[in-house]
Amino acid sequence: MSFPRKYFKRIPIYVVENHDEVLPFIYRCLGSKHLPFEGNAFVHLDSHPDMLIPKTMLANTVWDKNQLFSEISIENWILPAAYAGHFKHLIWVKPPWANQMVDGVTTFFIGKHKDNGSIRCFVFEKIEIEYLSRTDILRQFLTKHTYFFTYNYFPDDCTISYGTL
Repeated sequence: MSFPRKYFKRIPIYVVENHDEVLPFIYRCLGSKHLPFEGNAFVHLDSHPDMLIPKTMLANTVWDKNQLFSEISIENWILPAAYAGHFKHLIWVKPPWANQMVDGVTTFFIGKHKDNGSIRCFVFEKIEIEYLSRTDILRQFLTKHTYFFTYNYFPDDCTISYGTL
């Protein structure tokens, strides 16, 4: 069943100290139909990617928002929401000195581990054998695409430099 999307008269702005504290506001917008429930593009402005996954988080945790909010922290809140399907494209805008991940397009496989039920993530490798051996341990895996962009600031000129797409 599809519901009509709502629109804010004024775009709300939420200021939070820790980045993971924004997720309840995003979920509120999902629940009120101001954002589509799935397939959103998410732009993350930060010097850190915040794309870890809690080591012991069970995949089914993403379906209980209160439990999810209690288990995430500042470094691991984006990919559980991506596993739930809320984010399809993750765009990380970072300063040029942030080198935790290379610029460009990366495909993540996020899924439920078939033995212990935990949520796990693998980065697609170009070697097909490695790809098959890694993803066969995931049940219900979903494909997520993550785009990385680098923002460079120069005193006299503002330039955006894009990674290879």
